[in-house]
Amino acid sequence: MSWYKVSSLLSLVEVPKPTKLPEVLSIDEFRGNSGGNKFQCILTDPVNKKTLDILPTRSQVDLIDYLKPFKNRDKVKFFVMDMNRVYLDLAKTFLPNAKIIIDRFHVARYNTWAFENVRKRVQKSLSPTQRVYFKHSRKLLLKRKNSLDSDNIDAINIMFRMAPELASAYLLKEKFYSFMDSPNSFIAKKRLSEFLMHSNLQNIPEYNPCVTMLNNWSEYILNSFDYRYSNSFTEGTNNKIKVIKRIAFGYRNFDNFRKRILFT
Repeated sequence: MSWYKVSSLLSLVEVPKPTKLPEVLSIDEFRGNSGGNKFQCILTDPVNKKTLDILPTRSQVDLIDYLKPFKNRDKVKFFVMDMNRVYLDLAKTFLPNAKIIIDRFHVARYNTWAFENVRKRVQKSLSPTQRVYFKHSRKLLLKRKNSLDSDNIDAINIMFRMAPELASAYLLKEKFYSFMDSPNSFIAKKRLSEFLMHSNLQNIPEYNPCVTMLNNWSEYILNSFDYRYSNSFTEGTNNKIKVIKRIAFGYRNFDNFRKRILFT
């Protein structure tokens, strides 16, 4: 079947907007490059693993226009999102009873970025002879300390003797992992304070964005330790959308793009 025929068929079909919102609502954006906009927005029900709708943009105006007509907005109990001020303001205004949860994956990667940036900076400052010991060190250094064997520990100790600042960053990385392993928000809050205290003492510049993020979003990050909802289903759907987009070499018409996603 030709692309023209498929496009014609899609134009004949209507995919209505959902009539109500789920108790757990997840939101994210993805690069769709459709309808003249670089990013589109996706709303899902992560509990029932259902894609609710695709919005043409992630702008505040479009999100408000979409959510405002729903009569059961007060019945949404949880709103799962990444660290986006537009989404936060939207939830506070239009989902009055929803507990806001920051997806843990988006939190954890700040730690990875910070530690990786320290490792790269430290390696660049070493002599060629010393760099030999850092070859293929990325995966080893990012591993959890409790998963290392004796040979691994010996290898990283050699690196730490050459680069004491890397050892300090490694301590911060492990403190962060301990925080993320917390069984509930009460323990998480205590471990978060420990991490922030150590970060202040170590004063490693690459960790400043991570610290700022935690200070700005801690209230909603801590919610994720008591209510284990995440954007994992939404992120998985975004990956499938990338495949749909790639197969079709992109969709210029947003309505056709939305229908194709929802049909799939």
